[in-house]
Amino acid sequence: MLLTGMRSYVSERWLRPALMLALLGAAAFLGMHASTTYLLGMLGLFAVVVFVKRLELGLVALLVAGLSVPFTIGTGTQTELNLAFLMVPALFALWLIAQLIRGNARIASSRVNMPLVALVASSLLSFVAGNIPWNYFAQTAGMPAQLGGLALFVFSVALFFVTANQIRDLRWLKVLCAILLGLGVLGVVVRAIPQVLPFATRVLPDQVLSGSLFWVWIVAMAGGQALFNVGLKWHWRVALFAFAVATVAIGLFFGRGWVSGWLPPLVALMALIWLRAPRLVAALTGLGILLINFQYPDLLTNLVQLKAYSIDTRIVAWQILIENIIPSSPILGLGPANYYFYTPLYPILGYYVNFNSHNQYVDLVAQIGLVGLAIFFWLMLSIARVGWELRHRVGDGFARGYVYACLGGLAGTLWAGMHGDWFIPFVYNIGIAGFRASMLGWLFLGGLIALEQIQRKRADVQDS
Repeated sequence: MLLTGMRSYVSERWLRPALMLALLGAAAFLGMHASTTYLLGMLGLFAVVVFVKRLELGLVALLVAGLSVPFTIGTGTQTELNLAFLMVPALFALWLIAQLIRGNARIASSRVNMPLVALVASSLLSFVAGNIPWNYFAQTAGMPAQLGGLALFVFSVALFFVTANQIRDLRWLKVLCAILLGLGVLGVVVRAIPQVLPFATRVLPDQVLSGSLFWVWIVAMAGGQALFNVGLKWHWRVALFAFAVATVAIGLFFGRGWVSGWLPPLVALMALIWLRAPRLVAALTGLGILLINFQYPDLLTNLVQLKAYSIDTRIVAWQILIENIIPSSPILGLGPANYYFYTPLYPILGYYVNFNSHNQYVDLVAQIGLVGLAIFFWLMLSIARVGWELRHRVGDGFARGYVYACLGGLAGTLWAGMHGDWFIPFVYNIGIAGFRASMLGWLFLGGLIALEQIQRKRADVQDS
């Protein structure tokens, strides 16, 4: 009662007049001191007011800005902070403010809550333990780098949490999917024939186009709706499936040997096809392997030889990390970003240099330990179980396509982790710039939990 009375008093007597006076004062100040910085500040204040009322718009703005706005803030180091990275903690804070104002805080009841909290707690504990001198001959990363590495863990979970707890209407998931697919069309054109739409190269930054998860989730969303949304007209389903296949094919033939640009999306698409028609796909897959082996008997050997140096260096890097560096602190890890400064103590192919693992899972063990890796897989398994159980409880339209898209996207995302740090970028590899693409997994999988809550609410209404 007291909280409700305070909320009503603040919102009705003070909040609106205060906002009006603040806006009028800011407008007058801007008129006398014209500046781009002040204008951006005004726009930011306006966005805060709007997003407190309708935070779903903030998630839409995050997706658009994170994928297409090149604006960054320098840090005085080689790392810049992009809008996606900056907007996530702001949206989380606005979510908390909105709950306080409304006085009806609700947290989605889901099996993923415990592993989410555990992953944040594990990351914080590893951050603290990372400053213990596990090896007296090794240095640790600078505090800005450690904080940046920690933020990549915490902000990823925060984005998942806000999406899961804020979206209460299926139309917002449709809007997010439409935006992703629209930008995906531009991305495919940039890859294949950039001269056709030259402006598209300015809409999508290189950090997005070079993010494996950008392509994974484009293929997953298009393929999920094409194969499982029976509410779509047949020509739209054919077009979406053709788009998903074309995205993979263009990545293969125009990707200049970048395996992460086509193999993880292919895994996502194959997972969806297997879920749609497992027996048929099993037969076709076996037949395809036989035909490829008959037509191109040396294909696998040639691919391995082409990537021999990359494969060899990665295997050696994993061996050094697993045998020499990770044992220094296997339970909690060496803390975010720190293992990079342990690596010069051990030669890789005869050179004493800094290197990273180029593997999400080795990175996780090195940074947050075996405990953190176990929690990560606990979270992924929990998300997969939600999707698996939800797939038969939703209707045959968009919602069903979305659930299956998340299952396929999760498969592609986990596979991408074998090629590099994509789900949670490593500061000294893809860096904070990689959050532009990695946020997609957390955003859309958070939407899966939101869909779980929507479906649960509908089931309760039907039962009552």
